[in-house]
Amino acid sequence: MTVSHPRHSAQNLESCRKCDTVMPVQTGHEIIPELVSQVRHRFAAQTGRPPGLLAVVARVCEDSRLGANTPPRLDATQLGLGRPGNVNPTRSLFTVRVGEARRSAVARKRWRDARAFQVDVQTLLARACVQFTEWLLLETLQELLDETGDAVGQAAIAERAGLTRKVASYWLIVMSENALVDRGPASEGTAWRVILTDFGEQTLRVCNERLEEAGLTG
Repeated sequence: MTVSHPRHSAQNLESCRKCDTVMPVQTGHEIIPELVSQVRHRFAAQTGRPPGLLAVVARVCEDSRLGANTPPRLDATQLGLGRPGNVNPTRSLFTVRVGEARRSAVARKRWRDARAFQVDVQTLLARACVQFTEWLLLETLQELLDETGDAVGQAAIAERAGLTRKVASYWLIVMSENALVDRGPASEGTAWRVILTDFGEQTLRVCNERLEEAGLTG
């Protein structure tokens, strides 16, 4: 669960004073009751007094932001490094010799290159009011249409584009509203199938021409 640390209004908090079920916050996310209970018990154990509602909300939001909800890290014993007190916190688990590249260097280089590519494409296509994800889905959809010659399922588009199904579904709905794609339910099941519209094809062609001129397609 990801929750930011908003300024809670009196109305937000008043609705939570009478129960321990769901605590609404301004961001639209929900704080589960188990987490609220955990925070209250931890606060009481540390301070010797029950926490006020503002303190609970602030702590829950902060814990969520910092990832306190995630499973604990392995301790030194589990990692085979001996007793926790003997571990140097700055010691790396993947030691390398001086001048030797770290094992993750190549993978991190690919990550930086991918991020740089995304930024460059987004900057270039902003003039055409096209988001990077929109171009990515248009290009992916065209590729799949070339391979199959028929409408493509949203799940296949998401997988090929490297996006979650939820993210791909959101953007394809937006693109459908902007007449870039045409989507509809499959004849069987609950899946959605998508094709490019004429406007979507024209938009993709213009985008790719700009990317090729900038040397971003090679």
